[in-house]
Amino acid sequence: TQAPTTTTDCPKNLDDNGCEACVSAGCFWQPVDRFCGKDCMIMDTSCYGVAESWSAPCPDPNAKPNDAPSSTKVNLYESDCPKNLD
Repeated sequence: TQAPTTTTDCPKNLDDNGCEACVSAGCFWQPVDRFCGKDCMIMDTSCYGVAESWSAPCPDPNAKPNDAPSSTKVNLYESDCPKNLD
């Protein structure tokens, strides 16, 4: 007989748009490796899901790379760059 588990299994073999299915199962999604698990295991990369002290909703799969909200866009101008660096 198998021992009952208290945690649900995270979905496996998800494609690039697997964030919603992963997070809906109570897991965390890391798109860099299409990883769906109980923790954010891959350091220094995006992680989506809901934790006790934070949450990060899945990005819109139909958004283009430059569709970031205006509050996150940064406009750099040549005049902003340092001059005469040695």
